[in-house]
Amino acid sequence: MMEKLLVFAALLLLVFYYAAGAAAAEAIESTISEKSGSVRDTELQLSRNRLRRDPYEYLQKLLLLWNLQITSAPIGSLQKPAQSCQHLLNVDKYAPSGEYWIRPKGSNKMQVYCEMDVGGGGFTFVSTRAVTASATSSSISQLMTKRSSVLFRFVTDKFEQYYSIVEQLDKFRYKPLFVAQNSDVGYTQPLNKRTMGATGYLFVGILDAATARVKGAVQGYKSNGVPIDFTNCDANPNSYIALFPNHNELSPRSYHVPGIFNRWRNTFKPIPAGLEMPRKYFFFTEMHFGGCGVYSSSDNWGFLTASAVGVR
Repeated sequence: MMEKLLVFAALLLLVFYYAAGAAAAEAIESTISEKSGSVRDTELQLSRNRLRRDPYEYLQKLLLLWNLQITSAPIGSLQKPAQSCQHLLNVDKYAPSGEYWIRPKGSNKMQVYCEMDVGGGGFTFVSTRAVTASATSSSISQLMTKRSSVLFRFVTDKFEQYYSIVEQLDKFRYKPLFVAQNSDVGYTQPLNKRTMGATGYLFVGILDAATARVKGAVQGYKSNGVPIDFTNCDANPNSYIALFPNHNELSPRSYHVPGIFNRWRNTFKPIPAGLEMPRKYFFFTEMHFGGCGVYSSSDNWGFLTASAVGVR
């Protein structure tokens, strides 16, 4: 009787050994697929054939492959996010423009678009999904270590795209540009902030209100090296461009004075075909300068429909 019990117990242990090993192996194989998008099928198939003989040998092989998938993942992947597009470019100077994964310090992973070809590259574009009312201003500002320029992209109704590198006028070169999320402290507020801005916005400040509040002063910015300036006729201190994801699809202010926008548009340069950025990175845009500069929004830009801003 005792011998039969021992045999039965041994059989139970054998079944448990096989089942546990197979279950663990299946779980890890599934995880590899989710992490990398594909599994090394040939190697796994060879290992899978050994499963009947020794499930724990297969499990060991899977653990090795899983570790290899993680450690060999390129920087900018979901498994190994970069800190920013500039960080990615510093590590891999041949990295092409496209979508990557980043994790800024103190933030969660996010998918972004990295512009690596224009203006020396390294520009990070965040999508409209990343801009919400709960996001803090630091989540975008910490991506910007070079505050002398930003890169704007524009998209047309035919999905053609253009760019503009925006910098301070020479007389204000000492002033850094201000880029933040859900913050415009020290600058005038966007007119659409209370409506569209309730679900989040990006803010690009050129001159702070104290500096811009000067009647008769020449103000503005440079686009692709060309001055886009105006004379402030009444000391009105507006000097910003605001980008709204407009998650609730609200109607903007109808006020429109094109002013310097047409001159700005004449400086845009085309993005080569094949390097278009996905639509999810483009925002409804409002720009306001002066006192006799411009108030305009992207619903009044004709064939241009939206813009995006990249920082580095």
